[in-house]
Amino acid sequence: MKRVFGDTLRTIPLSATKSMVGHLLGGAGAAEAIAVVCSLRDQMLHPSINVDRLDPVFEIDLVRETRRADVRYAISNSAGFGGHNCVLAFERA
Repeated sequence: MKRVFGDTLRTIPLSATKSMVGHLLGGAGAAEAIAVVCSLRDQMLHPSINVDRLDPVFEIDLVRETRRADVRYAISNSAGFGGHNCVLAFERA
């Protein structure tokens, strides 16, 4: 992500749906995509829970509590067993 976004990465809010729902095997990607679409619709960011400490080497804006945001674009990144990966990009109409 750092290679793609550079120093701008620090200003992009990041959250992990998996921290709240666990690993849903075949449903993980769908749950993540639904959460992203809801964030676009509601203009709210969901948190990554159970993060007590973040290594300072990760210069990111980790969403730890639900917050309002002007969300126009969002990316859903899902990885599964056996190297199955999917990235979906969404834009608010």
